[in-house]
Amino acid sequence: ETFDPAARERYGVYYTPVEVVRFMVGALDRALRAMSYDGLQDQKVHILDPATGTGTFLLGIVDRVREDMAEKGYAAGDVQLALEDLSKRMYGLELLIGPLAVAHDRLHTALALSSASSTPSRLGVYLADTLAEPGAAAPGGTLGFVSSTIGDEMKEANRIKSEQPVLAIIGNPPYFRLPAADAPELIGR
Repeated sequence: ETFDPAARERYGVYYTPVEVVRFMVGALDRALRAMSYDGLQDQKVHILDPATGTGTFLLGIVDRVREDMAEKGYAAGDVQLALEDLSKRMYGLELLIGPLAVAHDRLHTALALSSASSTPSRLGVYLADTLAEPGAAAPGGTLGFVSSTIGDEMKEANRIKSEQPVLAIIGNPPYFRLPAADAPELIGR
């Protein structure tokens, strides 16, 4: 907001208070339990944050699972295993590289603070435009020496968009920032 208010508006960058995140994560956990799942801990539950920003909703999920298991008296080793499993079932898509880097750092830190002994080297949070159709070309043309890395990000994001079964979606919706006439190939229908 302070650095570039126009970019904030253009990309829909908004802060969600932690209290709202906790409420939404709790509501999701309760809804999953009402659907006969074991809440956020259920290994069949895959979760997507389509505009993950700095990872606040995914962090809220990690905290909820850790706190729930601690309240139920699970051993530290069981909590570790559950968080490692959870980290493989959470996905986030983010349009901006800065918030994406922050999300990765925050999630790795949260999982390490949770005593997760072998957090994956690559979490399921990817640089991608949620609103772009799978397979759409990267905006801005050639990306030089980083193109293979960005290409790998796009491939995995496209796989998540088109093939990954996702049961739960949480977070703020992606911000519709382009008129359809400006870039029809970037806007999913």
